[in-house]
Amino acid sequence: MLKGQTECPIYDFGIIGCGPVGLYAGFYAGYHGLNSIAFDLLPELGGQLINLYPEKWIFDVGGHVKILAKDYIDQLLQQSSAFSPEYHLNEKVIGLEPIQEQSGPLNPRYKLITEKREVYCKCVLIAGGMGAYLPRKLELPNIEELENRGVHYRVTKKEYFQDKRVMIVGGGDSAVDWAINLHGIAKKIWAVHRSRQFKALEANVIEMMKDTDAEILVPYEVKQLHGEDHLIGVTLIHSETGNQSFFEIDEILLMIGLMANLGPIETWGLQIQGNGIVVDRYMQTNLPAVYAIGDIAKYDGKVNLIAAGHGETATAIEHSIATYFNIEPRPRDWLIHSNPHDQ
Repeated sequence: MLKGQTECPIYDFGIIGCGPVGLYAGFYAGYHGLNSIAFDLLPELGGQLINLYPEKWIFDVGGHVKILAKDYIDQLLQQSSAFSPEYHLNEKVIGLEPIQEQSGPLNPRYKLITEKREVYCKCVLIAGGMGAYLPRKLELPNIEELENRGVHYRVTKKEYFQDKRVMIVGGGDSAVDWAINLHGIAKKIWAVHRSRQFKALEANVIEMMKDTDAEILVPYEVKQLHGEDHLIGVTLIHSETGNQSFFEIDEILLMIGLMANLGPIETWGLQIQGNGIVVDRYMQTNLPAVYAIGDIAKYDGKVNLIAAGHGETATAIEHSIATYFNIEPRPRDWLIHSNPHDQ
């Protein structure tokens, strides 16, 4: 915050999204001596990794054979804590307005508007993943009454499923991963998919079939949920024959996909492609001083990996420093020869 700016503080970076890429952006901005404020509509830092997959293994970041999502987010928070980014959770950014007067290295270029406040930013980093995610739900009459009473869309603690009969519905990576990860924890596991072919990574499908005791039920779909205060069973229907079968279960994990929605971002004048924002080789959007990083960024050759998002973060911030800030970037070996927590 600049001196004298008490009502409308000015930040170097406004970061939209507090997933792994947004958290790294807070660190990398601080690494260059720049402050940041970050917003996320979710209740916890870590984005989808924490709010949907905290117990899921991550394999696509350097230096780790595998690491739990919650542990990786914890390490990112430790990394960024040296520079104290300002985080605001449960807070949606609903507006991005350019400031009309002449901008310079000491002046903001945009006003970020949330449901609770307005702040000024010199540059904006949109790290919103694929936008707001909502789990796809089955159209069943009593499904809402049984949500969190046997019907689940995510796993927050594996121990909750200890010694329980668990049915996992879905053919993608999340469904197959949890069939593997709950092996040895759940008393019984059924893996249900409406097609005979799972869409998950082939190696994981093979592991599920060979190295777990999950009972594979294909091609089946959920016909009916049974229970009042808590789920007690489910009726499945065979997708080809129409035959129905009843199973007594304790919990069901519905992992049939997520629906992405960019929400207010679509109204900000950005060039949108599908559920993403088009950027150039510097991660800059069609709006000056506004960058998109992580899964939400779209360009030729794009790879949706956390590791790629971290590289995009560095590219965006280095370019913003060269273009919009009147400062010298720190030398690249600064972190090697100093401990940021001692700064």
